[in-house]
Amino acid sequence: MKTIKSDNALVQHLVEDNLISYLDGELPRDEQEQARAHLESCWSCRTRLATRQNSVENFVRLRQEVLLPRQLPPEGPTLNLFRHRLDEHHDTHQTRPRLTVDLARLRTTLRSFVRRFESDRLAFLTSPTAIRTAVAIIAVAILVLIVFRSNRVTTVSANELIQRAIDAQTASLRATAQPVIHQRLQLQRITRTNQETVSWETWNDSINARFNEKCDDCPKEPASKARPDTPPSTSNSLIADLNAVLIANRMEARHPLSAISYQSWHDTLHGQQDEVSRTKLADGSGALILRTLPATPGSTGQITEANFVIRTNDWQPMELRLEVKSESGNQNYQLTAVLSEVISLTQVDPKIFGAASSTASSSQRTLGELEARNSKLETVLPVAPTTSTLAASAELEVEVLRLIHQAGADLGEQVTVHRTAGGPVKVSGIVETDQRKKAIVTALRSLAGNLAVRIDIQTVAEAVALQQSTTGRTKSSPIPEEQVAINREAIAAAPELRRHFQNDDQVREFAARMVSQSNSAMRHVYAMKRLAGQFSLEELRTMTPDAKNKWLALIRSHAGAYRKEAASIQGELRSIYPGASGTAADTTEMTDDASLVRAVNRLFELAANNDSAIRSSFAMSSANKTASVSSPHFWQSMKSAQALAAAISN
Repeated sequence: MKTIKSDNALVQHLVEDNLISYLDGELPRDEQEQARAHLESCWSCRTRLATRQNSVENFVRLRQEVLLPRQLPPEGPTLNLFRHRLDEHHDTHQTRPRLTVDLARLRTTLRSFVRRFESDRLAFLTSPTAIRTAVAIIAVAILVLIVFRSNRVTTVSANELIQRAIDAQTASLRATAQPVIHQRLQLQRITRTNQETVSWETWNDSINARFNEKCDDCPKEPASKARPDTPPSTSNSLIADLNAVLIANRMEARHPLSAISYQSWHDTLHGQQDEVSRTKLADGSGALILRTLPATPGSTGQITEANFVIRTNDWQPMELRLEVKSESGNQNYQLTAVLSEVISLTQVDPKIFGAASSTASSSQRTLGELEARNSKLETVLPVAPTTSTLAASAELEVEVLRLIHQAGADLGEQVTVHRTAGGPVKVSGIVETDQRKKAIVTALRSLAGNLAVRIDIQTVAEAVALQQSTTGRTKSSPIPEEQVAINREAIAAAPELRRHFQNDDQVREFAARMVSQSNSAMRHVYAMKRLAGQFSLEELRTMTPDAKNKWLALIRSHAGAYRKEAASIQGELRSIYPGASGTAADTTEMTDDASLVRAVNRLFELAANNDSAIRSSFAMSSANKTASVSSPHFWQSMKSAQALAAAISN
């Protein structure tokens, strides 16, 4: 078995060929055992082995999900639906009869003209026949040009059409002081047996991240009293059902008829069919229809077909038609714009948002005058605050935290949200792949045009390239490896586990799963602690009710997730230690922000101690001799942490 030397002459590692052969089980038995023993004691080789194994798994998954062709079933409702739509397409796109031409007669006529032209050019050019022929040719050319121009459709892809609509709205936001997106919409739902209609009016404050709505039976209270944690709150069942559909398909419930919302859903699809065609609106203006068919039917609540209508003179979204799969048959939603405009906050009735907004004086200028560098949510490098930056509010910071949470970027990734005094909210981070970067930036699309938000999300490759370009370094210094000696009793809880499992492989698998689950649970606790320390008690006291509710909802969400993870860990450990028990300590009552922050900090202490006990019991190390998870103190701490998490999440 071949090995390679590391920087430390005393340490040797497996070569690449031996790693692959070990994975495939192709090494001789003695070399296989030597490789296994070396992998148990070498973090570097074990990491390289996991990387190769993940690469193989990713390739197999890519082949199964993307590379292998999808086939329609030979029979059934899917094929019948395809044939029905094919017949409809054929009926509506009948081939026009082609102009038939007698080629032999045409050749004879042309030869006659050529002979006459060659015999006497001047007489031919001035003859009545030549003049009539020239006039006819010119007339035909003009007619063909008119027909061609009247039927010409500018070629545009689905992504280009969506981007044009986004750019148009961004330009309107930049040109308006304190922009508010105001829409009057008509919503219809059509089923096999029923048709419902409701009038719906919405206001979106782009600077202060506030929302309100009015409809036939929506609540009459201002937005500051609502709880728009995920969808806007409404008592109208039709709007509530549409909001549920939008959220289930990763669209924007607060921007239902917008290119940003459509793009959020469109970006989640793979292998979809897009078709762009021309149409006319009721007022005679031209429009383009983007029709999107997902590659797979999807589950209940998923969109099976979408038609997005955009007016071409200003790229304004005018209509959205969704066909949604349901248990009782597909439902069709149609959302039509009666009025859509971007107005200044000063033109909005103060009662709409509950109170007059208090913004910095610089926000009275238009976004265009301020020359926003992130008007399209492009990732830019951090810059020092200038006069072109709006002062962000705590409410806007909470909205950014909510969107980051929706993207799952608050669970251990290197993504931070920070608001400077008198400056913007800065979202910065380094992620692994371009796809992850795109997902986070897409989650923040609803803040397009907001000068009070700065975004700097980079991939690892981009960050390394930037560092090399600024420092001139082309090769990083080697990082010394820490070698840990491993023996047969490397896992402290191994004796108890061997009494329960049949072999060492099952012991190691269970131990690794416990460490992984504990790490996953701690991610939620870390997120809670960051949220609790994100704002001072004075900022929480002066925060608007809806922003406070968003902040509380984020903390409660993480507390509930930690409770489930901890209960799962406890359930698995119970099978190994059936006689272990503990009593939860009494939880203090949370009556205000200060007591809630103290409870979160206390939960962090309990969870950290529990995680330390699990790692010392199940992580491979020669330092630990006894399993901490068998002690009554650990079980009491687990019970106390779950009880406290339950109290926070309620």
